Amino acid sequence: MSTIVLGTLSSLYRSALSLYPEPLRREREELGRLFDDLLERQRRRSPLAATWFALRSLADVILVGLPARVLEALGLRGASGRDPGGRRDPQRSDRWLQSLLQDLGYAHRHFQRRPLVALASIGSLALGIAATTAIFSLFDALVLRPVAVAHPDRLVGMVSLRENGTNSTFPYPDFQVVRPAVADALDLVAYSNRPTTVRLGDGPEAASERLYVALVSAGYFTALEVDATLGRVFDQQTVADGSYLAVASHSFWSGRLSGEPAAIGRTFVVNDQPVTLIGVAPPGFRGLHGDVEPALYLPLSHQPVASAELLEAHTTSWLFWAGVLEPGASRAEAEARLEAVTMAHWQEIGRDFELGIELQHTPTGFPLPLRDYRPFVQLSMAVVVLVLLVACANVASLLLASGASRMREIGARQCLGAGRGRLVRQLLTESLLLGLVAGAAGVTLALLLVRALVGREPLASQLGGLEVGIDARVLGVALALTLAVSILFGLAPALQLLRRNAAAALRGAGGSAEHGRLLGQRALVVAQIALSFATLVLAALFAVSLRELQAIDPGIERAPVLMASIDLEAAGYEGERVGPFFAALLENVSAIPGVESAALTRSRPVSPAGSRMGYEVPGYVAGPDEDMELDTNVVSQDYFLTLGIELEEGRTFEPLDAAPGTTPVAVVNRIFAERFLSGRNPVGRTITSGMFMLIEGSPEVRVIGVVADGKYRSLREEPRPMVYLPHERVAAQLGDRMTLLVRTAGDPLAVHEEVRAAVHSVDPRVPPYSVITLEEQLERAVANERLTTALLGALAAFAVLLAGVGLFALLTYWTRLRRPEIGIRVALGARPGEVVRGVVSFTLALVAAGCVAGVALAMPLARVLEAQLYSIQPTNPAVYVAGAFLLLAIGALAGALPSHQTARVDPVKVLRQD
Repeated sequence: MSTIVLGTLSSLYRSALSLYPEPLRREREELGRLFDDLLERQRRRSPLAATWFALRSLADVILVGLPARVLEALGLRGASGRDPGGRRDPQRSDRWLQSLLQDLGYAHRHFQRRPLVALASIGSLALGIAATTAIFSLFDALVLRPVAVAHPDRLVGMVSLRENGTNSTFPYPDFQVVRPAVADALDLVAYSNRPTTVRLGDGPEAASERLYVALVSAGYFTALEVDATLGRVFDQQTVADGSYLAVASHSFWSGRLSGEPAAIGRTFVVNDQPVTLIGVAPPGFRGLHGDVEPALYLPLSHQPVASAELLEAHTTSWLFWAGVLEPGASRAEAEARLEAVTMAHWQEIGRDFELGIELQHTPTGFPLPLRDYRPFVQLSMAVVVLVLLVACANVASLLLASGASRMREIGARQCLGAGRGRLVRQLLTESLLLGLVAGAAGVTLALLLVRALVGREPLASQLGGLEVGIDARVLGVALALTLAVSILFGLAPALQLLRRNAAAALRGAGGSAEHGRLLGQRALVVAQIALSFATLVLAALFAVSLRELQAIDPGIERAPVLMASIDLEAAGYEGERVGPFFAALLENVSAIPGVESAALTRSRPVSPAGSRMGYEVPGYVAGPDEDMELDTNVVSQDYFLTLGIELEEGRTFEPLDAAPGTTPVAVVNRIFAERFLSGRNPVGRTITSGMFMLIEGSPEVRVIGVVADGKYRSLREEPRPMVYLPHERVAAQLGDRMTLLVRTAGDPLAVHEEVRAAVHSVDPRVPPYSVITLEEQLERAVANERLTTALLGALAAFAVLLAGVGLFALLTYWTRLRRPEIGIRVALGARPGEVVRGVVSFTLALVAAGCVAGVALAMPLARVLEAQLYSIQPTNPAVYVAGAFLLLAIGALAGALPSHQTARVDPVKVLRQD
């Protein structure tokens, strides 16, 4: 049993001790120390013995202390287990286990007689606990869990400030200048995850794999105070000897390398260069990037992945920076020092578009790429808490309803001498039994829910660097949650039953005398309706938003197209070798039976990743704040044909456009032509780009065609200018990382293996990756919205179901109390329909009150989420009216069923019984 589990159990026990009355609460620290000592003794015997001891101790505190605390609050004497003189009764204390077993046996027999109440309660709570536990595991991984470094409280990330927002990456030469200058306040590190080809086997024929490696500054492990669990990590001194060295991640070592200690000293081939493994990172450390866990860590200053040109480029931002504050240095001081040094350096080299630098203190959920998922997880956490409250209110309603039949039983036990504390403990034992069974079922179901959540896009591809699961922290929260909700839904029915007069309960007094006791249950039902209405409205808003997004025309045909990415940079290709590889690949793929066309693209359709280049248009005067860095895609000749992009003017690329000495050409989209080339025919106009000055020696690019607008980075985006460049012309400089598009006559996945074979036939060292269909790519464009809508829809359906069950329970209880009155009315000539209408009217009034309260709750929540909605206002009246009508229909059905059955009873039998 780990130290974390022991600490969690100790914290739970100390928290539970606050349930004791005042005299025992004074001994809280002493009791806590005694519990820790006894728990440690049991742990030495076995983990099972320690677990059983902890559960027994918690049960003792809750089942003995809570009733005593309740009765103490009610002003009753003798609740604490002590006599009036303050002496503790040792026999009463020693008999707690026997009494507990009696209570459990009685609770078991009670629920055997009422299986529907038990099953409905367990099912409601199990689903609520499962949903809450599953979402909390995500919340814990992204928001609460500290990064596995020595001082997460001193860990900071950084971004640069620009006119159009922030930038999170920096050039390597800047890091070399800034790091030593700020060492007195901040220990700076740089890192970047890069895909590359790694050959693990021996011999030149061994297959290469595409793995992510982390390129990190030499002092990366030293600054973070992360030591190797096996071997050693590299630092400034070990990197200086010039050898290619690597540290393996713990999961890569334990998985792919079989956890062999002999792996230290083993040589891998990375980009055709031998690299020696010198150590293994500790378990739990996954780097700082977050979205992908690297297999290997390599020092930036000496590695075979990033080119020397990339390391020396002052204009290429590709490295994340982070740092650890020096002891005694504040974040404000470190930020001021860093900004002064960095801005002075940027002014010196002419990097005038940087406006400043900002430190972000994020010791939990640190990875910057995962920030976008925090709002989703926080929203989900808030909604599941609402649904859990609905579940608790529902179970409380069920227990209150079933309690109507227990009035005589409780009255009889009181008349026979049972004390109130004993009865409270018995009733709480019943609720805890339900809660523990529901908690066990909920945790089991939560395991399946977590797997389902992290297996859906986009979480599946974005959470590769995080462990999301049910660990000791999450189990501790689930246990605390189970105990809390058990007390929450069990205490109100217990107090309501014990407030009744024992003699009146034995006589069966009810009717109008009990109507006033329905106020609390009515409030529970109204609260259920309000929470359910708010959840239902949020789900409906996101469902409409998703429907509107899916109806958007992306500017391409939804044709059967297979997509596979090829990374030649990671395989060591560069310069003039790139073009011939892709030319041979397109030829091989086009020859596959069933393939209609094949093409290459640098940017995948409707993908947030993309390239931008700076342009100038002769005759067009840009505004003072206008951004002339425009989206640019590198594509092959058949790109527009393969994706079905409409040509509106001119032509697309032809083989002649790649001939040396000809004028570079480009195809633009309609919005580019209208904004920058309006007034005359855009075909034949010239635009200029500094990139082409570097590539061709001349900045001029001639526009040869105009194609229809599309959606490039997101379906939500407004029309944006796009420039297409021919891959055949710029492959050596811009075309080493491409995506192959294969349009087929049938199912595109049917040619998957043939396409893979075509790639290997050109070079077996180049593995295709991220192989999906175009339809899957378009679905990923709305993956966040689909995930949110699916989750909210499921939670809303569950909440509405619980609200219906709660209504039914209340009305069953209410009609049972009114049976004498209904019998008299029927005997005097009232028709069953009139009785039913009265109950339904009462139900609709409750539902209407709940909907009104739900509107007050839903509108502020919807306004907070307005930025995540598309083409629908958060106050859309149709959504609110539809939600209210649905709940009113459910309420009418819930009211008609029990009232119809009660109205058809024989009035003579009812009056004779009552």
